[in-house]
Amino acid sequence: MKHSWLKYFLVCVLTIGQFGHVFGQDSLSTSSEIFGARPEIIPRFPGGEVALLKFVENEVRNCLACTDTSGIVYVEFTVEIDGTTTNFEIGRGINSTLNNEAVRILSLMPKWEAGSVLGKPVPMKMIMPVKFN
Repeated sequence: MKHSWLKYFLVCVLTIGQFGHVFGQDSLSTSSEIFGARPEIIPRFPGGEVALLKFVENEVRNCLACTDTSGIVYVEFTVEIDGTTTNFEIGRGINSTLNNEAVRILSLMPKWEAGSVLGKPVPMKMIMPVKFN
């Protein structure tokens, strides 16, 4: 019984440590206010989801290296408080060529509208699938 409680405690502590940076706290008091709060406004691509899908589709269509292989590359990135996208990482990829191409395409995105928690703009992690046919 003691071990299951300890495991639960460690999972909670590790979860807090991993996701605390997502909300971009500046201080301990801010982090205790923001942690666990759901985003009031999630980051939004200019023009909405349809515009985002068109943007990615147009860029994939112009990709010369993307003709041999098909599949979906999942790219994780952060939308910062000023709307810029940073910290691109492959969540699940296909091969280095398409993985790099997916990051290249998403790095071309214009500034997003930042997300907010408790009325304050905060950096938020996003995951974007990029489909290659």
